[in-house]
Amino acid sequence: MITKFNALLSKSGGLSYHLKSFSQKKNWNSYTIPLNKWLMSWPVKKKQLVLIAPSAGYSLTNEFLNQFHKIIAIDPDPISPLIFKHRLSHPNIQWIRKDYFFMNNKWNESALNHISKDFPHAQYLLCNFLGQIPVLKKRSTSQLENLFAQLQMQVSYTFSSALWASYHDLYSSENPEALFQLVKQHYPSLSATFQQDFFIAHSPAKKEALCQATDHYTTDLFQDAIGLNKKLFLWHIHKNYFHLIEGVFYEEKK
Repeated sequence: MITKFNALLSKSGGLSYHLKSFSQKKNWNSYTIPLNKWLMSWPVKKKQLVLIAPSAGYSLTNEFLNQFHKIIAIDPDPISPLIFKHRLSHPNIQWIRKDYFFMNNKWNESALNHISKDFPHAQYLLCNFLGQIPVLKKRSTSQLENLFAQLQMQVSYTFSSALWASYHDLYSSENPEALFQLVKQHYPSLSATFQQDFFIAHSPAKKEALCQATDHYTTDLFQDAIGLNKKLFLWHIHKNYFHLIEGVFYEEKK
């Protein structure tokens, strides 16, 4: 009961997030449409899809999910299944409330491995989860750096398989121009295809381009992984705040 209550109050996917999603639904189309177009390019190799922390599936579409015969959703939030069912029409979905990543408030270094062993006949999608880890559990900067160093070793191995994909926060800020500066700094190969005009058009006010941005500690997670398909997205999450999202999946050589 305590676990469910904590999940309900979570800043990352609890009641406040559900309320925000209802009020900002139309504004999110500029993020969810290109995200799902990219997800549709992830090859379907299994009949089952495991969604890790999907909340109520606000960023997903029926077109993408219906490629799979069965959906397994791992999320402790007790409200999410009800809203998910209302929003999306997949006929075969199973909800799992188990928290694979934090056991007795301790980080589980083998979480991704445990998920793949529990559901061996599936593909796996981390639904904007990795960048929310700093929000889910309060930790010092050094603790977060150590945790993400451990996580980097996990994903370097896990994402060498075409069965895994993720989209996650890189940075967030009040000013999208600040995020574009970070794209040019950390992702020079992707910045040319990233639409600078989109940022400028959606800037809520004239501010310094290098204004403060929140680091979600995921920038280096996939730097050592080879053969990844990477894509960047801008999420206008509410009126005066933006998230820079990275999508990744392993792309097999033809």
